[in-house]
Amino acid sequence: MSRYTTVVLDLFDTVVNFVEEKMPLSIIAGEPVRTTSGEIYPLFAGRYPGIINDPVGFHRTWVEVSKEVWAEREALHVEQSSHERFQRFAERLGLPASNGLAGLIDAAVERHMRLLINATEFPAGNRALLEQLRGAYRLGLLSNFDHTPAVDWLLANHGLEGMFEAIIVSVELRIRKPKREIFEAMLEKLGVSARETLFVGDTFRADVVGAKAAGMDVAWLNAKGREPDDPGVVPEYTIGSLPELRGILFAQRP
Repeated sequence: MSRYTTVVLDLFDTVVNFVEEKMPLSIIAGEPVRTTSGEIYPLFAGRYPGIINDPVGFHRTWVEVSKEVWAEREALHVEQSSHERFQRFAERLGLPASNGLAGLIDAAVERHMRLLINATEFPAGNRALLEQLRGAYRLGLLSNFDHTPAVDWLLANHGLEGMFEAIIVSVELRIRKPKREIFEAMLEKLGVSARETLFVGDTFRADVVGAKAAGMDVAWLNAKGREPDDPGVVPEYTIGSLPELRGILFAQRP
């Protein structure tokens, strides 16, 4: 019998793939850029036409704030919600804290997230594997992401509703992988031990280092042949695509 009863998977670039070429294309200062800012700009310009009237400056501020948030996440492994990111963006733009600002931020977050979801694809091979796994293992989904409703929309769009017994999105706990505590929260939610759980993810530091610190075995999805971020941490398995899990999980069964 397999030593595992449970498989927990990362979401982006593990279960579904993010495809940058499917992001909206904007021309910023004469250069083509894949970004959501061009689609969000009309929302802000329509609400604050006297302040928001420079799409290039709008985009540059968006990039500046986004890089700040990403750097803080990486350094502290603390999750900020998408609403908090847009709130900081609005403050950086100098927008007044009016009654309409909260509604504008809600609309901007939803638009931004819908565009991100539309830039994902769910390979047929991944779907077939998950259907097979669901009949043999308990499944969990653990994602570093800043907006839980977007994960719900994504799963619905790709026909994945009900696939996972437990789902944790980092914004719910305000911490991110590789924090050991977020992996432990998943184990607790499923009611299983680390030793009977296999974690599957594509990002070495977040997924491999984090899951190993929590005592889980790890299958590193290394589709691009990257070098490990930490040579001292060794995953139990390395695969080039998600369907390769069959060779690990079903070869061990009688």
